[in-house]
Amino acid sequence: IRLDMPVTLTEAMMGAKLKVPTLYGPVTLSIPENSNTGTVFRLKGKGLPQQGLADAGDLLVTLSVRLPDKTQGPLADAVRKWEANNPYNPRKGME
Repeated sequence: IRLDMPVTLTEAMMGAKLKVPTLYGPVTLSIPENSNTGTVFRLKGKGLPQQGLADAGDLLVTLSVRLPDKTQGPLADAVRKWEANNPYNPRKGME
């Protein structure tokens, strides 16, 4: 089973402990600092039971960083200031 898990920018940057819903009830997943959208975590034995086997499959949790609908004020100002002083190109090498 796959689960897209929305996380805030703060949770992705600073790390967090998230409650993840599973077929067997919620479990806590530790997200390390500087996690990116698309990072996949495997929760062993938290997926669907496999036919004819005693053990359940795995649950794959994929992080998806979500921003507020409107980014204004202090957050937007801080990002602009940071970008001006720390140019970062996530597409480097794709030119």
